[in-house]
Amino acid sequence: MRGITIDAFLCPSDLDVEIFNSAYNFGFRGNYAANSGIGTYKREYRPSAQDGLIVRGPFVHNYSAKFKTITDGTSNTAAVTEIRKVDADDSRGALFADAGTVQYCHDYTPNELVADITERCVSEVDVPCTGGGSGGPHRMTARSSHPGGVNLLLFDGSVRFVSETVDRNAWHAAASMRGKESIQLP
Repeated sequence: MRGITIDAFLCPSDLDVEIFNSAYNFGFRGNYAANSGIGTYKREYRPSAQDGLIVRGPFVHNYSAKFKTITDGTSNTAAVTEIRKVDADDSRGALFADAGTVQYCHDYTPNELVADITERCVSEVDVPCTGGGSGGPHRMTARSSHPGGVNLLLFDGSVRFVSETVDRNAWHAAASMRGKESIQLP
């Protein structure tokens, strides 16, 4: 499976990258990542050990968010967004890695030029990163090759294009499931 391309997990606007498929490498890499909240997350299977998350999102290792726990409303809570890949031995978007390479955080607005932190990465000008090691900490930012923003899947099943100039407070509010924020994404 690691060597198979899954077209539904690819954004046609992003690079077509090589599949690195060996015992140490990650295989197929896609463009979509799940919302882990705000802060940094670790490759840690006890949800209580995620002490780097200031706001816990719905997708954290071994945590099962249920719809009833999304009290901010499914139309106000981010589920999945786009991330960018690099055509190198880089773990971002790797579906067959357990190091948080398909999770992202809402610390920064879409396409903001801050370094992703992930297990193995190759930094490029428009997709910067720094290695966080296998255990973490990890933090990836929503990124897209689309001009001006990213597509965001909300828990109600709707998809919206969110501008990279979105109000930071609204972007932060979308990360939480039960933060009781009054501000919403446009």
